[in-house]
Amino acid sequence: MQNTAIYLDKVEQDGLFIIVNRDKDVQDPREFHENLGTMVCYHRRYCIGDINHGHEDPFEFRKWVTSSDDVVAYFPIYLLDHSGLTMSVNSFNDRWDSGQIGYIYCTKEAVRNWFNIKRVTAKYVDKAKEILLEEVKEMDNYLRNFVYYVTFGTEEEDEESSLSNIITDDLRNVLRQELPPEYGPLINRLQDVY
Repeated sequence: MQNTAIYLDKVEQDGLFIIVNRDKDVQDPREFHENLGTMVCYHRRYCIGDINHGHEDPFEFRKWVTSSDDVVAYFPIYLLDHSGLTMSVNSFNDRWDSGQIGYIYCTKEAVRNWFNIKRVTAKYVDKAKEILLEEVKEMDNYLRNFVYYVTFGTEEEDEESSLSNIITDDLRNVLRQELPPEYGPLINRLQDVY
């Protein structure tokens, strides 16, 4: 019987191969990554963000996060729930299927620990804001199921290498950073969108 393996993409060239699949053993990035920000979300159907954030009342939390002297950076978080979930710090302007569900924020103490500094300056606040936006984007990619398992190797070798739990909407760029340079031509041949 012929092998009918299902995958998102497979490219081969000069004895090398790359196979891209959805990662079926996906992990929530808020649980397995170290994060600078705390993502506090309130939704009646979905458990999104940091589970043990310590804020029970959404109205009290909003008041605290927007006025606390300890919070150095924060962004609102919006969720669109229409044929799947997507998240952003910008409103989707869809009054039926979207709305604000919470915030992502970081404190002075978190910034000091993250960057190993004593004084939080405007430069570090700007860097912290960039990281918070990256964390929201990563969570959005996770919600949209942009999570991949990639195997690669040579046709002559029985053993293959793999990368798992890759959460990104730019798989080519991640693979350019992670795979040896000889895989460059194959990476260029991968599909743009899965």
